[in-house]
Amino acid sequence: RFDSLGELAYDALRLAFIPWQRERRLRKERERGTAARLSSRILSAGAFHSLALRSNGGIAFWGDNDWESRSEDQAPPDGVDGDFTAVSSSWNYILALRSDGNVACWGYNDQEQVPPDGVDGDFVAISAGCLHSLALRRNGSIACWGRNWNGQAPRAGVLRRDRSGRIRRDCDFVAIAAGWRYSLALRRDGSIACWGANVKGK
Repeated sequence: RFDSLGELAYDALRLAFIPWQRERRLRKERERGTAARLSSRILSAGAFHSLALRSNGGIAFWGDNDWESRSEDQAPPDGVDGDFTAVSSSWNYILALRSDGNVACWGYNDQEQVPPDGVDGDFVAISAGCLHSLALRRNGSIACWGRNWNGQAPRAGVLRRDRSGRIRRDCDFVAIAAGWRYSLALRRDGSIACWGANVKGK
């Protein structure tokens, strides 16, 4: 009888509890991965200010709202109401993606990185660099604006061309990142495109 009880307990562990524990661990890992990906859209930090996307689509701010008296309202203490789905903050300016795909901008605008009327488009992701901005369109192409001294923000954006040099409608970028004087974009196949200043091989 004891042998049969032991075998029954072993089978219960092997067939039920251990798989349940494994699935629980995998589920938690997936949840952490999802949260990590989401955090890059709902949290952002500038030089002296921070912001977070509220569940109702508005944005909360805290920190310095007048960096060196040059970027008034980069972090309005009362926040900003709206239907935003993502935020990205640079040194002293902010981009926010609206649910309709347009981009709102505010903060210091010495290099046209923060157009007062925002940027219209069918965008799905945004990234604020030092003095230039990127936005990923739904079709996989990239819009750029702001300082372009090192080719980090080409006015025509970043498109896909075929071997003959013609622009293709089906671009394949899925993620973007704007740096100090350079830009990165992740392609669907996992490779990375880079443009702009190449100091220290970055």
